[in-house]
Amino acid sequence: MDIDVDNKSVTAGQFWETVKCGLQGSHDIYIIMFGAYGYGSNLRDLSIPVEIPDFNSKSIYDIKFTDNELEEYVTNFCRYFNLKEHNENIIPEFIKYIKNATAGHVGFVRHILYYTREKMKPKVNELTWNKILVYLNSNGFNETINSNCRGLPKIKSFSHDEIKLCENVLLNKKHPYQSSNNHSVLALIKSGVLVIDKNYMLQFSAPIVMR
Repeated sequence: MDIDVDNKSVTAGQFWETVKCGLQGSHDIYIIMFGAYGYGSNLRDLSIPVEIPDFNSKSIYDIKFTDNELEEYVTNFCRYFNLKEHNENIIPEFIKYIKNATAGHVGFVRHILYYTREKMKPKVNELTWNKILVYLNSNGFNETINSNCRGLPKIKSFSHDEIKLCENVLLNKKHPYQSSNNHSVLALIKSGVLVIDKNYMLQFSAPIVMR
């Protein structure tokens, strides 16, 4: 079941009633995973009302594309878009750029591919990697991120402590994570802005978040 938090006709109560029916065996529904992403779900009271233990939880860090998965996904997307027919050098350069910009963040990978395709459709026959790169560094592309990426930090809603923490991570690339009840740390992790890597360091969920 996929809940669109922008649909005002869907309430948190309706969502949890569906979950309850599934848990009580009223329907042939099997709950595999809950996913709460970005600010919208919290504002709609869709945050899960029970505590999920760490061993049953996955962070954004855990569900990123591996390098091989990312290469396969981008290659297939580009071939479907017929990029290989016009300039076969585009695909390896595109893969390299997306790896560096997203660190495998699934949502951002899809965002870059989708908006590049939409922008370049009329020019596909004369497309070059330089033209794509110019677009990806343009104000127009930045605006698609600001307007359409749920994973992008909403700085205006940050507390002073959250802003300071993000500044520390930005300046130092990483920041030590210490298990605590620090509200700012927990809020930034739950909203998908920061993640904890395997060395227990805080970092941004994707390099593109720092733009």
